Amino acid sequence: PNHCMEETARTEDLSRYLNAPLLQRPAHPLEGQWAIITGATRPDGIGAAIAERLALEGTSVIIIGTVNSQDLASLVIQRLQLYGAKAHSLIGDITQEESCKEMIKESYKLAGGNVNILVNNAASRLDKPIVGVTTKDYHDVFDPKALGAFFMTREWLTTRNIKNLRGGRLVNIVSVGGTLYGNYGQVAYAMANGALEGLTHDIALEFGTRNLTSNCVAVTFIPGTEMTKDMEEQIPLIQATTPNNQLPTP
Repeated sequence: PNHCMEETARTEDLSRYLNAPLLQRPAHPLEGQWAIITGATRPDGIGAAIAERLALEGTSVIIIGTVNSQDLASLVIQRLQLYGAKAHSLIGDITQEESCKEMIKESYKLAGGNVNILVNNAASRLDKPIVGVTTKDYHDVFDPKALGAFFMTREWLTTRNIKNLRGGRLVNIVSVGGTLYGNYGQVAYAMANGALEGLTHDIALEFGTRNLTSNCVAVTFIPGTEMTKDMEEQIPLIQATTPNNQLPTP
């Protein structure tokens, strides 16, 4: 009975997501642009929210996720298409080099030759004191965030070089908990975010003269996402540290 109730509640949540009011279209849409967003196949996540905002501004979107969320990808695609955007999903493993190569290759093919925007959003977390973190634990957290971003960025830029494409926007999503002040029991997560910040700086230096920008967006705790679903008891404490005593939503 409890399982049935949970399934019903989940179905209702997904229905509310699909039928929620659309965002208002801005004055300067990004017509003709193509974007890849990793970690974007969960309707309640930051990646899907980023994809929706880009779709709102006229961007054609390619969302990337894992086999764990592939059944939800079609729902995100339906939502993006409500804006009239071209939207595709690719399922793969960004911690594997060959998978990243294939997804970047397929992305440029879907885009007709030029993917202007790459958003490295994928992440994973595990809360353990450092003395309990195994090597496998470390890689399970570090690799999706840092190694995956390295693979995706390298292949995206390699293709741009081969095609002699200038310009572009690289956006790396990091956490204030990982880059500014850390968080108890999240050493691998903090290290992954620090590595991604370093990648951002270096790409800005290497490709700035080609009119390609590279930036980080450091987000805070966002309730209700897959990454924070088991941290609800911390909401009051975290919220109290914000200037306006509020936390964002995707």
